[in-house]
Amino acid sequence: MPITAGSTSRVDDRNQPNPYLSGIADRDIVTPGGKKLTLINPAHMTRQAYQLEQEIYGVGGRTTSLDAVRPENTPDDWEREALLSFTRGEKDASKLIKKGDKTVMRVMMPAITRESCLQCHMRKGDQAGDIRGGISITFPIDGIVEL
Repeated sequence: MPITAGSTSRVDDRNQPNPYLSGIADRDIVTPGGKKLTLINPAHMTRQAYQLEQEIYGVGGRTTSLDAVRPENTPDDWEREALLSFTRGEKDASKLIKKGDKTVMRVMMPAITRESCLQCHMRKGDQAGDIRGGISITFPIDGIVEL
């Protein structure tokens, strides 16, 4: 199956072929010069960006769903409640949390299914416009707000 969303990247320690995309035609290609490339889908790019943000700024983010494809994307209790609130029409969710001696803000927005999402997320009944899950970020706010 062809895919129109995503980008190719050189295969290296950070960019290995994604087993969840094994059914995608041309997921892995070799250039005429012999370089191995693999498809990086939007969800994986997002995880990579979150990882860099965490390493550089200490800001964490993630994608999650009530019906997660990857077990790592299973929601925690707060995320589950936020996702359920989106099904009731809420546009976002946020909460101040004390983590040890730090105060953090958690914010989540719904991830809305687009046509291009259906190329990889072809669950029974999925349609463009459905709430596919949520995208969240957790960031420190010490010195701004205290609990």
